[in-house]
Amino acid sequence: MDITSEALPVPEEIEEPREAAVAAYERYWRTVAESGEVPDPNYGSLVQVASGAALETARSLAQDALDAGERATGAPSHTAEVTEAYPESNPYHFVIEDCMDSTEWIVVDAETGEPVEGEEYGTREVEALVEHIDDRWIVSEVVLRELGTCLGGPRSDRRLPLGRGS
Repeated sequence: MDITSEALPVPEEIEEPREAAVAAYERYWRTVAESGEVPDPNYGSLVQVASGAALETARSLAQDALDAGERATGAPSHTAEVTEAYPESNPYHFVIEDCMDSTEWIVVDAETGEPVEGEEYGTREVEALVEHIDDRWIVSEVVLRELGTCLGGPRSDRRLPLGRGS
């Protein structure tokens, strides 16, 4: 699957802030998937879509794959939605909750291209903080839960502590 060939919305071109925040979140994961194909923890596009803890998470995923002699193919899919926006009057911080599905984001041996045995795929809850700063949409925090956490009840019952501000 060539994830870079899809014509996808550019968050900075979307007028509705909630929709732009979700598009920025999804762009983050496309970029993370691209960095995992190489893999390259210094993949240049990462700094265009992430900062802080989210950037470190992305780099760590690529570094772990590089160290293990692995790479990723495909990309995760999402059911992301904004669950909080602040400040209320003119929001520029958005909390995104997602049930990310990794079944099409496969880990393979970097040399042979064969799937790595023992890898597990499925859905997991993800919570992220997306911010609109200097006319750019950036993912600044991302929390990945264990596989299977999207099942068994409303996500709001398991809130995760992301940096909040007003």
